[in-house]
Amino acid sequence: MTQSRHQKIPYTVRRDGTYYFNKRFPSGTLRVSLSTSNRLQAMHFAGGLASFLSQQQRYRMRLAELKLLAADWLRSQLDKHYIRRAHEFAVDDYELQMESEVYGEQRDYWQQCYKVRDYQMTKPIADMVKQKHTIELDNTEQLTLQRLLVQASAELYERLATDSFPSVLNSLNAVGSLDLEVEPAPVDEGELVSVLFNKYSDLKMATKAWKNTRTKNANHNAFKVFLELAGDLPVKRFTKEVARDVAAGFATYPKNRLKGVNAGKTLKELLKSNVSAIDPTTASGHFVKTSAFFKWLSEQGYIDANVFDGLNPVKGIKRSTIRRPWEKEDIPRLFNSKEYLEGDFGSVKVSNRAAYYWAPLIGLYTGARLEEICQLKASDLRQDEGVHYFNIQEHSGDEESSLKNSSAWRRVPINSHLIELGLLEYAAGRAPEDRLFDLTYRNDRWSHNVSIWFGAYKERQGFKKDNSKVFHSFRNTMIRSLTSADIEDSRIMEIVGHEQVSETRRTYDRVFPITQINKAIQQVDWREELALIKSWGEINYC
Repeated sequence: MTQSRHQKIPYTVRRDGTYYFNKRFPSGTLRVSLSTSNRLQAMHFAGGLASFLSQQQRYRMRLAELKLLAADWLRSQLDKHYIRRAHEFAVDDYELQMESEVYGEQRDYWQQCYKVRDYQMTKPIADMVKQKHTIELDNTEQLTLQRLLVQASAELYERLATDSFPSVLNSLNAVGSLDLEVEPAPVDEGELVSVLFNKYSDLKMATKAWKNTRTKNANHNAFKVFLELAGDLPVKRFTKEVARDVAAGFATYPKNRLKGVNAGKTLKELLKSNVSAIDPTTASGHFVKTSAFFKWLSEQGYIDANVFDGLNPVKGIKRSTIRRPWEKEDIPRLFNSKEYLEGDFGSVKVSNRAAYYWAPLIGLYTGARLEEICQLKASDLRQDEGVHYFNIQEHSGDEESSLKNSSAWRRVPINSHLIELGLLEYAAGRAPEDRLFDLTYRNDRWSHNVSIWFGAYKERQGFKKDNSKVFHSFRNTMIRSLTSADIEDSRIMEIVGHEQVSETRRTYDRVFPITQINKAIQQVDWREELALIKSWGEINYC
């Protein structure tokens, strides 16, 4: 009982019978009278006050106090090396020289870290400092302490490199003269760039600046590449030097980065293995989207200027494959298959067979892009002035439909051969607001599965696996067919959705009468080459 009665109460001292709250902080000691001589009351008051001070509403540390913490760590490190050196004997000059070179490299490393504002390497040191002094820091204080410890580390290795080992006493005397080159206030480096990008994305979607999820996903994919190249850092750390490195990184970024074995490798490993880079057009797109984001950051005041402004995307190596049209002799070879002659689509789902049957034929007779065909709705097959046509458009309120540009909106008459093969009867069996084909929307496209199928299909028909002849080659074939039929260029551009060259037609009268376009379309005839294929009605009964 006697021992318990005289046991010291935590955080207190007793002077002249009165208890005082007594707690040390890095900046000094807090001592305040508890105005009681009663032991139990003093224990209660001191415990409550200590608990209050340990909560989040704590005292905020000033820069000078954080500087003292960094200086204290520096003194402790110098003392350890001083004691080690004091117990070493017979250290020859060669060992001293080698040791000095190592310390010099460390000094250069920490100086570089401070120069580029990379303070993350000192986080474990900062955590030890906090544990030693039993303190908690908010994010700003933590970052400031890490910055000071980077400078202190550079100072430490500078002294070690010059073989300067002051004693603890000398270090203590030098506290006031430590050249830590600190700013008068903690540096505001801004929010993480990922946080700001999410704000940017939400705003673009809310204001319809990004008209659909496809545009959104393209920007998010570009930002993911940017993050892997530059890192998710506070926005004000991004400098012109970083922007130049990112621009170069886009050009060499690996193709299929997250597919197959590539997904399990680091970016550095992939670059060392000389894997193929993404297409220069894709790399340029990433650059443009990233620059647009940083322009927005500048306009909103998050950074002083767009660090990508004035830079150009670094040009990669273009894997140029010339897309060639399907030649006249290619058409029977391409379509005289078990699919078109026998209705045998193998393991293809019954619901998908219509897409695989019709898409190549529509491409052959319209020159339309594959995605334009696959996103058609049944209601897009219309009639005007006695002419049946495809109304190729973006559907209002439908985020899963898009066109390449404004010129892609057009009306393309349906060739009479497609009508003979049963296209209108097939479309009549679909609900008007349904897609013309039962396809799955994947990777921001309705055409994903058809594209994969057609690539395998053309190989089965004996064509090379390369990209010289692909689905897009139907556009080349259609343009050549119309040109051979002496159709003027402006009408051809209208049919395939190219921007008009003539300023007059581009500005005032881009759309030709549907009857004129129909005359041009009907001059394209592949009946002879497709004489053996079955109609859709025959295929459907197979």
